[in-house]
Amino acid sequence: MNKPNLFRYATKELSQDAFFCWLLEWAQQEYHLEPEYNTAMCLMNMIFQKGKKELPEKIESVKIKKQYKGIDILCIVNDRYAIIIEDKVYSNTHSDQLERYRAIMSSDFKNYEIILIYLKTGVGIEYKHAEQQNYAVINRGELIKILTEYNSKNTILLDFREHIIEMEDKYSSFKNVELNKWTAESWSGFFEFLKGKIENSNWGKYHTGDNQYFHYGWRYVNNSGLEYDSYMEVKSKKLCFRLSFDGYPNDFEYRRKCYDHWKSLISPILDKENIKVVPYTPTTRTRYQTVVQYANDFRISNDTGIIDIERTIELMQKCGSIVENLSNQLKMLAYYDKYHFFFQAII
Repeated sequence: MNKPNLFRYATKELSQDAFFCWLLEWAQQEYHLEPEYNTAMCLMNMIFQKGKKELPEKIESVKIKKQYKGIDILCIVNDRYAIIIEDKVYSNTHSDQLERYRAIMSSDFKNYEIILIYLKTGVGIEYKHAEQQNYAVINRGELIKILTEYNSKNTILLDFREHIIEMEDKYSSFKNVELNKWTAESWSGFFEFLKGKIENSNWGKYHTGDNQYFHYGWRYVNNSGLEYDSYMEVKSKKLCFRLSFDGYPNDFEYRRKCYDHWKSLISPILDKENIKVVPYTPTTRTRYQTVVQYANDFRISNDTGIIDIERTIELMQKCGSIVENLSNQLKMLAYYDKYHFFFQAII
């Protein structure tokens, strides 16, 4: 039965902040006979493990401060440990906030052991950035495991657990929903899943007017000596073979020649591999350009219309390898031409 759920209406990040503040307070020793204590200690244990600290034998005090100098949650444990939790649902970090919060902790809590946590219940586009700033990541799946480990009749706990399980079901829907019925959550979940399967990849979303689009890129090849880079990208649901001129001279004519030359090289290779593509004519010569794109839906389905994940990833990897191999051959030729000219000049 689809029962009323508080968090179906309390969807803002501040509501999620309030839930975690409330739960962390239950970790104090004075509540050890209460059922909420076990779940709170499970979360606290994960926080300390992620922060590479030993969990105190007893937690005598938990002091919570919300929005301390902009930090979502500041949790002081036993007047010894200072934990900050940057809590996100759908939004991402901005304005170097992770770096600023880390600096605040180093300045204001010099005599404390500091733990930096980046917690996100939505999809994690920027996990890598958080980790680079020395934040330990707690994701939706880990939270679900914590909240289902102990049986509790607390309505708030049960509501939040059901809420993020519903989120998980939406983001995992790409595994069991027909391709033509994918939602924005299906695409987000699919790209998040791919990041664990395809190396050197990233994804995000962008807006054009009222429309939202997703993009997923991989096999970025820095073509030093050619003055352009190459990579693969799923853009607006299309599998694209692309060039990037970002950081290179803004020469329209040069870009046009590179575009035409790369297209003439990659097209017969794809044809030989029986990868059907169609040409793409950009309306402007921007820094990022699609050269050709896969003719059909790159998502390969099974007999029931559900995605065949293994075969789809195989196609994506194959296309990425073709781009990488071509780029490496071109770099070798450019290197040879450069030094052949040099040696000819000094003979």
